[in-house]
Amino acid sequence: MAFVLWMICSLLMIAIGIRTWFAKEPAGFFTFDSEPPKVDDAESYNHDLAKLWWGYGVFIAACGIPLINDNPGIWFVIPMLGAVFSSILLLIVYSVFILPRHRKK
Repeated sequence: MAFVLWMICSLLMIAIGIRTWFAKEPAGFFTFDSEPPKVDDAESYNHDLAKLWWGYGVFIAACGIPLINDNPGIWFVIPMLGAVFSSILLLIVYSVFILPRHRKK
């Protein structure tokens, strides 16, 4: 059951990436309700952001593999640490690489 819930969460991240890929306006990163950043090329920005979400979703799914077993034992640490560190990395990649590259000058 834990594996199924974990995969649903990772598929949600991939779905956010699909939504972002096809967005006409620049997509917001931190929340969908906030005003998105001013960017030079919305399509390129959205594609880079979608790739980030897809990578995050796939990595989260891979971290959930130990949950296939009903009693993962110590291997339960892998999904937890993977989720924490990949979330931090997600924010760093967005803030350091994607946003500065596309921000309107």
